Amino acid sequence: MDGDAAAAALTLGVETFSVAIGETTRWWAAHRDVARVGAEGGVALVDAATGPEARHLGIERLGPALGTLIRGLRDGRLRQWLADGLVDLAGDEEIELVEYAGGSIGGVASILYHGRGVAVVPIP
Repeated sequence: MDGDAAAAALTLGVETFSVAIGETTRWWAAHRDVARVGAEGGVALVDAATGPEARHLGIERLGPALGTLIRGLRDGRLRQWLADGLVDLAGDEEIELVEYAGGSIGGVASILYHGRGVAVVPIP
């Protein structure tokens, strides 16, 4: 991770999320800008944006809120990707996690049923 450990405040919005670290570092990103989101050893790993604007965060000490943060970022990203692809989502359809297997492949994916069909997005 970049930098030293510091207290941070994260806010999940409908279209964006924001991060405030200390008194001087504040930034926000659209959910679609999340390149990677996951958890490893109780630490949330978030990569937002690319190039010189890229942010790499390791967020720890979240306790039970770890799952809420990861799910909120993944769900927000999927909803924006679908909206970008002109899929109209009527409301807050639940995004579920499913396991899949077939031949030599398998894993976990987000699945969302909507008015035009279903979206299945593997989680790397």
